Amino acid sequence: MQARWPQLFRSEFIEWVRAKPSFVQHVFDGHLCLSEFCLCSAKGHAEVAGLARELLSVAEEAGSSAGRGLACLLLGEASLFSGDLDSAEGFLTTAEQLLQEADAVAGRVLAIERLAEIALERGQRWRAGRLIRRGLADAERSWLSPHLIMRMQALAVRAASTPKMVAEEILAGDRLLTPGACQPCSMALRTASAIALAEAGDLEQVDRRLNRTYRRHVAGWPLGRGALGGTRRAAAGAEQGSARAGRLRGGGRPLRGARAATRPGTLPRTHEPRRLMPGIGSRVAQASA
Repeated sequence: MQARWPQLFRSEFIEWVRAKPSFVQHVFDGHLCLSEFCLCSAKGHAEVAGLARELLSVAEEAGSSAGRGLACLLLGEASLFSGDLDSAEGFLTTAEQLLQEADAVAGRVLAIERLAEIALERGQRWRAGRLIRRGLADAERSWLSPHLIMRMQALAVRAASTPKMVAEEILAGDRLLTPGACQPCSMALRTASAIALAEAGDLEQVDRRLNRTYRRHVAGWPLGRGALGGTRRAAAGAEQGSARAGRLRGGGRPLRGARAATRPGTLPRTHEPRRLMPGIGSRVAQASA
């Protein structure tokens, strides 16, 4: 599916943007859950960026605001995952405006999600928090709200600025992970919570969570196994984190490579808790008991 997705999405997008321009937003809704994993192919993001430029031209010819917005969203995501934050912000801001005009709620929430991610990468937690609150409010209006809210909650975990807030956001996320929760859309939340706990030094709970995630959700799912394996390496120690960073940069994903090198992958091999966030693991464990 990962290899075939660009052409499948292309054919459906072009068919509907020409036949019924206002309907094209629903085409993207149907592809939402796997879009991020399919963006992360071994080829990097050049293929997706080329596809998005083609779709933007088709949407402009058809006069479809929703189509233009979705194409700009894909261009923004490709730029974001390639590490070009300024270009990504420009595309995503345009995407949000166009998708708001078209009342394409799911696409707009995804644009807001990516803008919040850019804010976090720049260290602007206050701006990320504002975007997350807006995205969550809009997600409630969408028929895809269970999927969108999980994705926004992953950023809420990352944006939390105090040990108490981190613990509260992890617990709020845990309440969303009900039986039957979407596997692709829940992975960011599961990994964000595990990374926060690793940063707090509670590797025992990290192992417990990741083992449970593997058994229940990704054992038979190759893309999920890859994401879970990356989280394990990020929590394991500096050497593994640096190695992952090199592989990601080589695959056309410098932004994710930088995260692998500088986030919990840099935990010392002694696994000593970070002083920045003491007590998070115990708070979450007590509340979950």
